[in-house]
Amino acid sequence: MPVPQEIEFPEVPLRRCTTEEYCTALHERGELPFWWWGRYGWRGRNFSLPFRDRAGHWWYEALPGFAWPVEILEPLPAAEVRVPLARSYWGYQHAVPEGASANGKLVINTIMDLAAYGPSSINDKRRNAVRKGLRSCDVVAVEAVDERWLVGAAGCWRDLVQRSGWNRPLDAGTLRRRWEDLFRLPGATTIMAFDRESGQVAGFLITKVYGRTAYVDTLASASELLHCNPNDALVYTFVRNAQRLPGVAQVHYAIKSTAPSLEKFKVSLGFEATALPARVCTRVPGALGLLRLVRLLKYKQLMGQLR
Repeated sequence: MPVPQEIEFPEVPLRRCTTEEYCTALHERGELPFWWWGRYGWRGRNFSLPFRDRAGHWWYEALPGFAWPVEILEPLPAAEVRVPLARSYWGYQHAVPEGASANGKLVINTIMDLAAYGPSSINDKRRNAVRKGLRSCDVVAVEAVDERWLVGAAGCWRDLVQRSGWNRPLDAGTLRRRWEDLFRLPGATTIMAFDRESGQVAGFLITKVYGRTAYVDTLASASELLHCNPNDALVYTFVRNAQRLPGVAQVHYAIKSTAPSLEKFKVSLGFEATALPARVCTRVPGALGLLRLVRLLKYKQLMGQLR
């Protein structure tokens, strides 16, 4: 088969840092959740601030009382895991080395060989969508909140919530406060797509790069400008620019979800649902059985059984 023609993409400076620097910075900020859009816990407690286990590994509470490693793609031998009970009173989950004892899987959308990524990693239809998006939109990194695009960005978030049913709307003021902290966070970069014809915000992508992994944090776009293909342009631009960072070897695009259209989009852009052998430890007897009875899809997602 002929090799696909290269897709020209803009150079976007991505901020990166060590895992230590990233987690320490979140502690210094104090109020920004591990995922900027996250909720607070009881009495406004920022439960998702990272913490170390006794072996020095960084973790965070994905949900109050349930912990994941900050470097979730990196396997941890069970003997090294010492998660404080106060931060994992429901339990915790982590990837384990191949051949180790596992009781489930973590299925995460990844590009595990970032160096090999390129136009041949995606199909003809998606290549055309990426090219159209890059013709229709100016894709740039922004370094501070700008009132000229803030309302448009809030509209993209609102449209994402309405289309997907995920999360909750955030007004421009809340977005401003969260993003002012986000812009001061090492390793985090916000990339905007502006429709060239109207100048409006077509979409935004928030990214994180720490350790040897680049993370897609949030991808949102304006419903009325989906025809400009901002999502395709944003993700492709991010992955190709991450490829230029020495030592960054893989890309993470969230645990496999129950939304078929979203998962199809990720696969079409070269991501693969990678099943990592994993260990789930529950502190409460019968918790997994109860979850299976009352929230079967959540149970299957946790155990890596979604198809």
